[in-house]
Amino acid sequence: MKSYASLRHVTQPLIALFLFGACGGEPSAVPPPPPGPVTMPPDAAMGSMDASVTMDGSNPLYDANLEDAGAIDASVDASMDAVPETDSGGSVICPEDPRCAGELAPDWMLEDFQPESPRSGMTYGLSTFRGRVVLVGFHSGWCSVCVSQVGRMQTLLDEMRADGYGELEFVSVNGDDADDEMSRQSMIYERTAAGMIRRDDAGDPVPLARFPIFQDVVSVQARTQHRAQKNDFYVYDREGRLSSYMSSYGPENVWLDIESGRMAVRAAIEAAYGPLP
Repeated sequence: MKSYASLRHVTQPLIALFLFGACGGEPSAVPPPPPGPVTMPPDAAMGSMDASVTMDGSNPLYDANLEDAGAIDASVDASMDAVPETDSGGSVICPEDPRCAGELAPDWMLEDFQPESPRSGMTYGLSTFRGRVVLVGFHSGWCSVCVSQVGRMQTLLDEMRADGYGELEFVSVNGDDADDEMSRQSMIYERTAAGMIRRDDAGDPVPLARFPIFQDVVSVQARTQHRAQKNDFYVYDREGRLSSYMSSYGPENVWLDIESGRMAVRAAIEAAYGPLP
């Protein structure tokens, strides 16, 4: 018998509608975890909406996906209404589930398309990082909230490495619903308000992040293997076992542009890492 990994009880239809409205599109076919308290991310969590903005200030990807915001299928609705099974002490019973503490990370293999990554262009998986603590986030390049999270992941990684957390890796998985060049470009480089790639004083593109970013594909469906939703975080220990699952639909704040969210994610990483030498 296992309990869900720390910081993890999920969702009510209201928060689901909010986030689907923010990021648009069809939800994953995989149901989210059992329902729990509702936390509405503050407006600041929406981040910048300019990831795919055109020269006239419009955002065609965002607008097109926003039209589908109400298309939440019946299977997801039903799962939100389900009452979780609990033991005599009231703890949620966790079956064999990739969101359970202690479960090994799914053994998928995907291409790393991040040009700043040391393994750029290579196909590999999370087992490559055994011996290091790994934060895995699930995103979609057409989703401006997701893009904002990826940029702030890099800020947190730089901060923690400077603090002595050398055996630490961050990873993002770009969903198979964003398997196109425009979405990938949104995950790679910072953008101006006009949607142009931001450049430094030397004229070089400014990277949004430098850690590995994998492209999920329909034939693999890494997000489904993890039973993840967009913006969920998974923290794996050095043995590749889940230490913490942090749901973007849950009661805990996982939004990295807000101090409480940044500290919550950092605390989960520190718990998996252990004391610094």
